[in-house]
Amino acid sequence: MATSILNFAFTVPVAAAGASNQYKLMTFDASGDAALASAGGDVEGVMQNTPAAIGDAAELWRGGITKAHAGAAVSIGDNIASDATGRAVTAVAGDSIVGVALTAAGAAGVIFSMLQVDRSDAGNGALSRVLADVASGAALSVAGNGQTPIVTVGAETRTMADASYAGQLRLLYFKTDGGDCVITFASPIDQLGTLTYTFDDVGEYLLLVGVEDGADVEWRIAGQDNGHGSDENVIADPGTGVAIPVTASGSIAITTAAAETNTLAIPTFVGQRLTLFVDTYAVGDRVVTAASAINVANNTIMTFGAVSESITLQAITVAGALAWTIAANDNVSLS
Repeated sequence: MATSILNFAFTVPVAAAGASNQYKLMTFDASGDAALASAGGDVEGVMQNTPAAIGDAAELWRGGITKAHAGAAVSIGDNIASDATGRAVTAVAGDSIVGVALTAAGAAGVIFSMLQVDRSDAGNGALSRVLADVASGAALSVAGNGQTPIVTVGAETRTMADASYAGQLRLLYFKTDGGDCVITFASPIDQLGTLTYTFDDVGEYLLLVGVEDGADVEWRIAGQDNGHGSDENVIADPGTGVAIPVTASGSIAITTAAAETNTLAIPTFVGQRLTLFVDTYAVGDRVVTAASAINVANNTIMTFGAVSESITLQAITVAGALAWTIAANDNVSLS
């Protein structure tokens, strides 16, 4: 499925009208009007609308993710250039690279998703450099901008350290699906505290940008398609007598073997979410005691006493202090 995520839009008069030019690559003619890009030539934007007549406004997108009109078959991860009529094709030596294919096009005329790159970027496109995938369990490179095609031969994992500098761009996409790939990051990649991301279908992608977070430089999600982030973040059941981790959002499948207890500290950040549910109930309840009230009734104790009971907590502030509040509750006893 082709998708679009706007970065910068502008309008200029169009030199030639026609609905068939929607999602084609455009440049400027001698009058400054929008005209179809030439083979391998520079591109100023991708036309989003269908101007009815010469001189009407052409809406061009530059940067971000856009739909593009293929001039031939295109594969995921291909560097993209213009053909002689402004259609997007796989770049060859000497072409001005204007994007990276995020979805495939099986033939000319197919609309696909393309990440646009600025033709002024070093290396003819910030993401034109391919950074090789690694073996399961190994660390993905964080050296500079680039794209990494993920290839699996079974259920696999990767790790990824923090960004090297603010503004760094990394594109990860699932090229070959031999099994799910779970990537674990050194720091959260969104404001929900997501630390893991799961690719489970060919064509899924994750676009990351390096941002400053205090003294650190961390990754943040700039774009994605169909992968699974914070909702899929599984936090291991810590067992009885210890604190439930509160470093990230996620879900905890509780397994009881006797009467058991846990503590729950205050959340780490506003918007954090934790879902606790009973996956296996053997003997005895699991009693979780929060550090502060989790509702207006000032309850702090959650008692899980049967399979499938669940509660979802969300982080808010009360008088400026972080606290949990109940977002959903299915039969968990409160006291």
